[in-house]
Amino acid sequence: DFIDLGDNEFFFILADVSGKGVQASIVMVYALSIFRQESMNSKNLEKTIKKINYGIATNFEGLFITTVIGSFNLLTKKVAFFNLGHNPPIFISEQGETKIFPATSIPIGISSKIDPNMKKEEENLSNGRIFFYTDGFPETKKENKEIGEEGLIKQIKLSIVHSAQETTNKIMTQPIFNPEKLADDMTFMTLGPLK
Repeated sequence: DFIDLGDNEFFFILADVSGKGVQASIVMVYALSIFRQESMNSKNLEKTIKKINYGIATNFEGLFITTVIGSFNLLTKKVAFFNLGHNPPIFISEQGETKIFPATSIPIGISSKIDPNMKKEEENLSNGRIFFYTDGFPETKKENKEIGEEGLIKQIKLSIVHSAQETTNKIMTQPIFNPEKLADDMTFMTLGPLK
């Protein structure tokens, strides 16, 4: 989800709930509603994370969310985010150099208190793009073996085109990510300026 905060600033969230079915859907809707409300009210990533975390930990015992929550400024082209137990975002520069950002915190909802190891990551996207995704992508199998982050990076590099949206569309339509053969759902997001 994206929230336009004005002044070229956007907050975003990409998340995956533990479990399946109606209860998992309710947790996701609950988390997204808090994300939208708190983002607009506080315009502060840490406060937004704390509010979502406390709500899930106290109202949905046994369920949790892996997530990346962040901000992106259209003018400065800077992205800042927290990785809370989620798959590592992948930055790819125009020169093809890659950088990954492993989780620095436990997932949201496991404890009512925020993990003290939670760390804000920052990257300038004036010379590259960053990719966020759910675990269905690295868990995709090729010749009965998961492709992992390394395989996903190869597929991303084959898909990078002029527009961030077109890049995402190209990833989603690759034969290796055939939705009929998936063991898990897939969500993919590309952030970065047009070239």
